[in-house]
Amino acid sequence: ADHIGEPSEAVRLALAGRDNLNDGARDPDLDARLAAVQARAAAAMGHAADCRRLLARAERTVGANRDQPLSPWVNSFDEGALASDTARCMIRLDDLGEARRQAERVVALRPETRAPRSHAFGKLVLATIMIEQGEVDEACALVHDLVESTAPLSSNLVLNQLIALQQRLEVFSHRSAVVADAVDHVRTVLPQRRWLQHRLTITRSREPTSGFKP
Repeated sequence: ADHIGEPSEAVRLALAGRDNLNDGARDPDLDARLAAVQARAAAAMGHAADCRRLLARAERTVGANRDQPLSPWVNSFDEGALASDTARCMIRLDDLGEARRQAERVVALRPETRAPRSHAFGKLVLATIMIEQGEVDEACALVHDLVESTAPLSSNLVLNQLIALQQRLEVFSHRSAVVADAVDHVRTVLPQRRWLQHRLTITRSREPTSGFKP
């Protein structure tokens, strides 16, 4: 709901999820995830105080002792994931200083060798913030790094955010050779990345299913 621009529905669903948690075994990380989702929706609606209150709740809750092992149906949610959500909230609230601090935290908590996709997302957000703060040449250095480091990834989200970053930089390309070079670098690799993504999608669609997998 948040991704398709329906923040009030995202709040409703997050609250429903947290109500359901109250009826079962304690799961602090899932509670923190739902609070972070609700915070992102609050930020989208411009409710800064609610957003910060919910992020504080998530920060207090994440990593706390749980009553039982993590369910196989639930993705893990940790400090790195919370930092990523917090950075996006702060961008929505136009608090770029805190957004940058949280994005840098994501990069530090998600080493490229262990979590390349999350590391890339952290750098993509960081580069976006740097552009907004006027550090365009510095952002270009990150863009060159991202083009190389994301080559092995097949994530459509990473590709789309790289395209969005290129479009942000195009505004400045006539002012700086550094920016023009970064934009050209992204433009050069995009056709190949799109082709590889298309081929991967086709390959996956042709794979036989072997029954239900949670």
